Amino acid sequence: GAWRAAALASLQLLLAFPLMYFVVCVLCGQEHLSAFSAASLWVVVGVSADNIFVVHETWRQSSMLRDEDGGAIGGAMRVHWTITQAAVPLFFADVTTAFSLLINCVSSIAAIFQFGLCGGVLIMVNFVLALSYMPALLVLDEARGETHRLVQPRHSHPAPAAAVQTSERARLLQGLHAWLWRHRTRVLCGIAFAVLALMPLALSLAPGLDASFTFAANPVNEALIQQARTPPPEGLFPSREGERTSTRGGT
Repeated sequence: GAWRAAALASLQLLLAFPLMYFVVCVLCGQEHLSAFSAASLWVVVGVSADNIFVVHETWRQSSMLRDEDGGAIGGAMRVHWTITQAAVPLFFADVTTAFSLLINCVSSIAAIFQFGLCGGVLIMVNFVLALSYMPALLVLDEARGETHRLVQPRHSHPAPAAAVQTSERARLLQGLHAWLWRHRTRVLCGIAFAVLALMPLALSLAPGLDASFTFAANPVNEALIQQARTPPPEGLFPSREGERTSTRGGT
C-alpha cells in the first residue's frame, strides 16, 4: 500500500549514509567525524523529500504518455522519460544546495569542515539514488498494484466526496499554474523588482548583541567580533585548539 511505498522511499536516505561514509572517510581521508557533522542530516532530509516528490509526480505524469498508435507506452519508455524530465530540475536544485554546504570546507575548524563535506556529499548521493533507486521502486510498486487489482473483485462505487474535492483542487492548481506560465515574464520581472527594492534594506541589517537584527551596527558586538578575529594569545581564544590542520590525522 501507500505506507509501504512511503517507507521504502524513505529508505533512500538510509542507503545514502554508507556511500557518504565511503566518500568522506575513505576517499577524503576523514578518519574521525565530529558530532556536528550529523547536523547536516536535517538539511538532507528536506532535500531528499523534494527529490522523492519530484520523481514520483513525474512518474505519475508518464502514465498519460501515448505512442504513435495512441496506446500507452511501455515501462522502459516511461522510466526513461521520468529520469530525463526529473534529472534537470533536480540537478540544479541539488548542486546549488550542495555547493552552499561544501563552501564550509574552506573553514579551518574541523567540525565546520566536516559539516559542509558530509552535507554536500549526502545531497549529491541522494541525487544519484533519486534517479536510480526511486524509478526502480516505482516500477515495482506499480506492478504490485496492478497484480493486486487483477485478483480483487471489481465493484462499482460512486466517487466519494473527498475524491471530488481533490479533483476540484487539482483543477484550481492547474489553472493557477497555467496563469503563471502565461504571465511568467511579468511574474519574474515583479520578483526581480521586489528583490532590488529590498536589497538596500537587507544590506542595512546588522546582528545585534541579543542575536536579533537591528538597523544599526552594535559597537559592543563589533568589538567582540574584532577580538575573536585577533590571533592567539592576544585574541579571544588563548590557543588554536580545534582548528583543522594539514597533517594526516589532525582533525
